[in-house]
Amino acid sequence: IADAGKLFMYHNHDFEYQKFSDGRNMLEHLMADMPKELMGFTLDTHWVVSGNHDPIEEIKRLSGRLPCVHFKDLIFDLDLKTKNFEKRFAPVGSGIIKFEPIVSALEDAGCEFVFIEQDNCYGEDPFACVKKSFDYLKGIGLE
Repeated sequence: IADAGKLFMYHNHDFEYQKFSDGRNMLEHLMADMPKELMGFTLDTHWVVSGNHDPIEEIKRLSGRLPCVHFKDLIFDLDLKTKNFEKRFAPVGSGIIKFEPIVSALEDAGCEFVFIEQDNCYGEDPFACVKKSFDYLKGIGLE
């Protein structure tokens, strides 16, 4: 891959934050075992927060290995039948994740690309969700 001028990329989810018996999680193992010139990371903001981690700290930790990021927001929706909260995907800027400091941290980390991602729109028009995300990001100065 490197000979072709490419980089192997790994996209995180929340389960990569579970600790192994050595006290490290999957991302820590991948960072230690794969040199940065061979492997980069595509950080997903929703899954970082869902995995109980701070996106800013993850961006700092992955600095120099983070050419792109997936922006995805998170809300908690109450299931009236079970009375439990369910984690749900949300248009960027409409959930609990604070994206303004994330944008600043990404600039410092050398990130080149931000992708809007929403896995499920829960019956809402996907294009309307993308527009909400785009309008929010444009409103905080991201172009």
